[in-house]
Amino acid sequence: MASLLSFGTFTNIGEKSSNSSDSWQDANSALSELDKGLRSSKAGEQCEAIVRFPGLFEKYPFPILINSALLKLADVFRIGSNFLRLCILKVIQQSEKHLDKILNVDEFLKRIYSVIHSNDPVARAITVRVLGSIACIVSERKNVHHSIRSSLESHDQVELEAAIFATDRLCAQSREFASGLYNKIAQLIEGLNTPVEMKLKLISIFRHMHYDLQLTAKVHELCSSLLASHPTCQFVVVTLHTLSCLAVSSVIDIPKQTELLLKYLTQDPRKVVKNHTLSDLRMLAKGAPHMWRIQDIEALSEFILSSCYDNLTFSALRTMVTLSRSEAVDLLKSEKVLEICQKETNSYNSAIAALASELLVNIAVAGIKSDKEDSSLCEQAAVAVESGAVVCCVNNQLQPLKVCLSSMNCLVNSSPEVAPTLVESVSSLLPTSSGPIALELCHVMVTMATQIPSLLAPLRSEIVSHFAKVVVIADDDRKESKDLVVGMATLVLQSYRSVSHNEDEDSVANLEKMLLENLGKLTTTSRYWTMFRVGKQATRLGFHSIAAKIFGNLSSKVASEHFYFWLTALKCFCEAESLLSVPCDSQLMLAKQISEACAKYHKGITTLKASVSSNNQLSFQCSYASLRAETFQAHSLLLASCATMKSCPPPAIATAVAMATGQDVQRLSHFAAQMTECSKVFRNLGESYGQLYRTSFNADPVSLKNIETLQQSCLLISYSIDVLMKTSQPSSVGEQRNRSSALRQNALSLACTDILETVENLASQLEALPLCHLQTECLIRASMTLVKVPFIFPKYFFCSQQSTSIKLALSPSARSPGEPITVSLDTQFVLKVEGVIDHGQRPGLFRDVQSVCLSVTWQAEEKKQQTLDGKSPRDCVTSLEQSVVPHHDYFSAQFLLSLSTPTVYHVTVSTSVIDSSGIPWNTGPQSSLQIKASDNTARKQRTSRS
Repeated sequence: MASLLSFGTFTNIGEKSSNSSDSWQDANSALSELDKGLRSSKAGEQCEAIVRFPGLFEKYPFPILINSALLKLADVFRIGSNFLRLCILKVIQQSEKHLDKILNVDEFLKRIYSVIHSNDPVARAITVRVLGSIACIVSERKNVHHSIRSSLESHDQVELEAAIFATDRLCAQSREFASGLYNKIAQLIEGLNTPVEMKLKLISIFRHMHYDLQLTAKVHELCSSLLASHPTCQFVVVTLHTLSCLAVSSVIDIPKQTELLLKYLTQDPRKVVKNHTLSDLRMLAKGAPHMWRIQDIEALSEFILSSCYDNLTFSALRTMVTLSRSEAVDLLKSEKVLEICQKETNSYNSAIAALASELLVNIAVAGIKSDKEDSSLCEQAAVAVESGAVVCCVNNQLQPLKVCLSSMNCLVNSSPEVAPTLVESVSSLLPTSSGPIALELCHVMVTMATQIPSLLAPLRSEIVSHFAKVVVIADDDRKESKDLVVGMATLVLQSYRSVSHNEDEDSVANLEKMLLENLGKLTTTSRYWTMFRVGKQATRLGFHSIAAKIFGNLSSKVASEHFYFWLTALKCFCEAESLLSVPCDSQLMLAKQISEACAKYHKGITTLKASVSSNNQLSFQCSYASLRAETFQAHSLLLASCATMKSCPPPAIATAVAMATGQDVQRLSHFAAQMTECSKVFRNLGESYGQLYRTSFNADPVSLKNIETLQQSCLLISYSIDVLMKTSQPSSVGEQRNRSSALRQNALSLACTDILETVENLASQLEALPLCHLQTECLIRASMTLVKVPFIFPKYFFCSQQSTSIKLALSPSARSPGEPITVSLDTQFVLKVEGVIDHGQRPGLFRDVQSVCLSVTWQAEEKKQQTLDGKSPRDCVTSLEQSVVPHHDYFSAQFLLSLSTPTVYHVTVSTSVIDSSGIPWNTGPQSSLQIKASDNTARKQRTSRS
């Protein structure tokens, strides 16, 4: 029962809005506490306070706090010991992304810089390292440049190493400093008094000198001379790597550098040089694959074919694979590369064989994508990945197996005809595998069955028998064991997917009985969590009756009422969906099923709202379930409206009006008004799905596709009603077709495509005929088709892998909650909005925040006099908008609010974001405050009169 405490991870996190006043108070109290530690006379307490500053900056990354804290640290740096200075150096290095929030850079630098004149070389060395660590804010300061240049001439080794570190950091930031220091660095490198270790560090600085062509040419000339004059291994490796980094940054020298690296690769006999050369070649392949030439590929191929060392062959193949993932893949379609693939796929080294298989698959897939498919090459690639996977499983090698299985997925995605052979081979490896190996095999089968739903049907008996064995040997101590049970249960469900779609009740009942019996055999302490995961997979594969029983059994096993209501709500939703899986052959039976499912959904929504807590708002789940219930109500309304064509004929006067106006008689009936209302309901429902889509910033792409498909299905019904009722505009035909073609090819989108074609064909056939039962029958069939498609709950309904949230802070803030801020009417109110973006544990997993849109609205408080005069405060709402780009997850903006009347104003700040693709998302928190505007001029006049 204790294992179910992790149920909180199902819900979506990051939907809360923080209180700005609480944030400021917490930040100030934390800073005050650390300030007391800094003022302590004990070095231990000072050190303890110093090391806590990076955590404070991450939690409250506001410029005022960071500026104040770093100025306090600079004071301690100025008067403290070298040990405290070293601690402060570590804090500055850990807080590098917050350094540009320092408001008083001059004052901060002044306190740090005072130590540079110390007689202690260690103190000077630490100061120089601090100057290098804050290079992003002092890169153009002349005094900093001078101090670092002076430290390069120091005879103390500690200070010299610090100067080299600072030089490297400043050269990466300052063009002027890098250009002016070239001669000095060259002099030190060529000098006889400079130690070899220092020369190697100085050579690495040249990788930043890519600001102009002349400087780059000088560096290239000097490094070329060093390669000739210093042929030792360390010098060659460092110099070649420096030239490679310089070439990637400047781009223009890529072919020349590739040729140089290949020269050392083939002519230098030292294995260390060859290894580092291959690493640099891979870096060039990543940075500029479009600049590789055919002769470079030929030279690398010759090396692979003639290499006698596995580690060198492996590194060279990694470079080839990197090129095969880019636009340079066309260069790899040569006889030598295919010879390499044929030779190395049979290598006794599993890692080399896996890479060669991946290279062959990438070449074959590239041919398919460019409409130059080579069937023999695809077959060869399939055999290669299949044999590679078998060898890896036999030798129990996990990492090469992952490479083979990933290539297998890529090949199946582009060439589905090879899938049956590959999945049969993988399934034969499952019974003899265990641990991570079996889990990876299970994952690849799940992925392939997701792409091709009917793929596992022939292997159903083998999968079921192996699932029963896995349940018996499940071990609670290993995560792989629990994951394997869930994976095998998913494979069992996928093997029955075609049965579920064909509505074979006996087979589904047998599946339900078998699955629940086997899950009941679990004896691990985490068995309830495992059962929930299986139920979640059942909802995402359309087996809602199985999921309903699992959730019902689990609801009595949890220790929290929030979890109880959550599981009970899931049970209600699954029972509602399972009602619609029962076959029906009449409009009356379909309407009854929809009505019962809608009642179940409303019961589940009420229960779901009871599971909401302060930490888990469940806003997406509630909105998604509510829209599903509204969809059922809309379909019920459509079926009832279609029935009114027979039950409510046109009035007697309708015939005379139709003859006089030339209209259709049915258009003058109650039926026409109801169908128009149905079209409007479905259109509004589609817009609601669109709003839910735009608020789901943290959702995974598949969940977003699910919402988009549901939206387009609602718009499709609205469009079908308009077309069949002959009220559609010509432009909407192409728009609806474009929307349907843009959808992912799942069961619902395929059903939408078929409905669209049927509606358009029928509309063209009945264009000149009056409305009749054919149109209503078509709409009924369309409604039945959409309702009967197995419903898939999105992954975002259960868990959120990305949890991006925004915290806002408004200034000025009220002294106490609920108290308005007093402002004079003769001045304008300046509102500063600051915010921090919190990315959670997996930042940018699906999408990043490129810019934040801030909207400020203010409205006067309603008064009795305004109400009597007929003026509503809603008519006086004023708004301002501003878009800001966050810097290191921090953003700020200022608004100037104009207040016209002496009253209390309600100010609301709303946020929305734009991702890196330019797509707007209506998400983010809202913060509000109250402003009381007072007329000081009128008060002064009254005072002077009195």
